[in-house]
Amino acid sequence: MKSLNALESVFLLASAFLILTVESSSLSSARTPCEDGWFGSNCQYQCHCAGSAPCDKDDGSCSSGCHREWFGPACQYASMAFMAYYNQGSEVRWLTDKNDTTCNKWRRSNLKVTLTTPTLISWVRIVVKDTAKDKRIYLYNKQRGVEGKILCDSKDSAAMVDKRTYDIVCNSHDPFKEFSLFGSGVRSLCSLYISGGRNVALKQKTTQSSTYNSWNSSNAVDGKLDIPDNETSQAATCTHTKREYRAWWRLTFSQSVDIFMFHIYNRRDPSRKVCCEQRLKGFHLTALGSKRVLYEHKDEETKPADMYDVRPPSRIKDVLAVKIKKGYKRSHLTLCEVKVFGELSCGAGRYGLGCERQCNCVNHASCFVHSGGCPSGCAAGFIGEDCSECSPGRYGRGCGRSCSETCGGNSNLCEQSDGACKQGCDPGYAGTHCQSQCKPGKYGVRCGQFCSVHCAGRGDPCDYISGECNKCDPGYRGKKCDQ
Repeated sequence: MKSLNALESVFLLASAFLILTVESSSLSSARTPCEDGWFGSNCQYQCHCAGSAPCDKDDGSCSSGCHREWFGPACQYASMAFMAYYNQGSEVRWLTDKNDTTCNKWRRSNLKVTLTTPTLISWVRIVVKDTAKDKRIYLYNKQRGVEGKILCDSKDSAAMVDKRTYDIVCNSHDPFKEFSLFGSGVRSLCSLYISGGRNVALKQKTTQSSTYNSWNSSNAVDGKLDIPDNETSQAATCTHTKREYRAWWRLTFSQSVDIFMFHIYNRRDPSRKVCCEQRLKGFHLTALGSKRVLYEHKDEETKPADMYDVRPPSRIKDVLAVKIKKGYKRSHLTLCEVKVFGELSCGAGRYGLGCERQCNCVNHASCFVHSGGCPSGCAAGFIGEDCSECSPGRYGRGCGRSCSETCGGNSNLCEQSDGACKQGCDPGYAGTHCQSQCKPGKYGVRCGQFCSVHCAGRGDPCDYISGECNKCDPGYRGKKCDQ
């Protein structure tokens, strides 16, 4: 057996090392499945399915439907609590039962809605009994001594979700506690969902002035609210600084966000009555932009709360960080969860949980950040709540047309916007949509071949697909009269 020389040995060793490196890289790049209750490319979003059922690990969809406190795409949007009344003052229970099959049986055309707390309304979801098309509903606010105004109107700012459902963007500049529903659509109304935004703080970057034992800063954005009554377990889900002057905790967003409200969960330790809930009293919250403070809130409650619900007087735009700090006294700072409700400040033409998707609206108009829905309608070649691409074989406005059966290739694919065949035409056909037979005297792919000069007859001497002659001139034979 021939022995390897030194150069061959080095080459084989290098090749083996390269193969192992590539295999190792492929294994490490494979995404680890998310734990139950989480989804997304980095498992950064929390599931909110009915009955605590698992959600899809990629897109967060819930086969069981959303938990009653959440709704919208991937069940990520807080559903704000409210009461509804007829003008006579009687309560409207069918509108608050979270059941899309119970509807306005009295066919009343206006209702009054009262929220639990004044809220910045960014968008609402409407569900009607039969079809949502041409069913106008608008939200109208009238305060004493102030001229009334329309908060949002399906006529101008609505996008269809399905046959019975549409979203209306409101973008109110001020918090409202009451408004009225008017319009023809109210007569067939079944459900109203009011968005409080989504929790944009989950698993974002955090820091704190110091860390006591293992009470890390990231514990305040881990999504855990079931806080046990013992220090060992609390250390795994709450933050804790050392006792110091001006202790602080900071949340930094991966990209700028617009904020509607904050929920700050205090540490409670019933077994130690004079302990931990007192530490958060008098906290100072600031929302920071690129160069300045955008919003400040100072806690002035006389008693500590289990959860602090902080509602800014208007939407805080382009926030990059949030900071919570204590005063000048020497103290600990402990937080068990910080929820920041709002939406990412996606650039023009972008939407999605991470602004990762592109709007597909008519005339390149903007779309809803939360869903990709288009008030102007989906561009040709797109359909559905998020104006996604047509199914293969369909094209045009509303994906209402079928690709030509004579498009080339195995699957008859065409451009979803205009129906132009992607892989050319079947033999014997030409044109953008492959609907024109070859002209007389031509045949084959792209009609690029001529019938044999020995095909007999005038007008259409050969088959437009195969080129076979109908008959031959005297003295010639064969399918194409070429023998």
